[in-house]
Amino acid sequence: EPACGEGHISKLLDGDVWSTDLIFRGYGNMADVDFLDDQSFAHAHYKTVITNPPFALFQEFVEKALKVANKKVIMFGKLQALEGQKRATFLQTTPLKTVYVFKKRQQPLRNGSDIDELTGKKMNSSTMAFAWFVWEIGYAGDPIIKWI
Repeated sequence: EPACGEGHISKLLDGDVWSTDLIFRGYGNMADVDFLDDQSFAHAHYKTVITNPPFALFQEFVEKALKVANKKVIMFGKLQALEGQKRATFLQTTPLKTVYVFKKRQQPLRNGSDIDELTGKKMNSSTMAFAWFVWEIGYAGDPIIKWI
């Protein structure tokens, strides 16, 4: 997981998980590792790359992950990642197999909680729609949309 943050995704995964982040947030195998620029990833290959990338770098993370993954790339991102002429054109050329759209709005900025950590009060729901985007290396069909 190349943008592991505090390890919320990595901690749920079984097996050998390599977790890194550009900024050390208390979790991961390495800190100060830039997945997009670090030459140590230039020839690396992984079975699966899974992460919640910074939204502004969503496409860049997908591009890099597709170069280093042998089986799957899984990204948690805003549903609006499907929008935009440049990004849509890019996605049409990738092996994007399934987009799992959350029926309920998610709270990723608050680690999934709707309770403010400082005040202990319930916060308003998120106004952002999220999905899991799953690429399977070698897949050539149209993307499938599912709801979770």
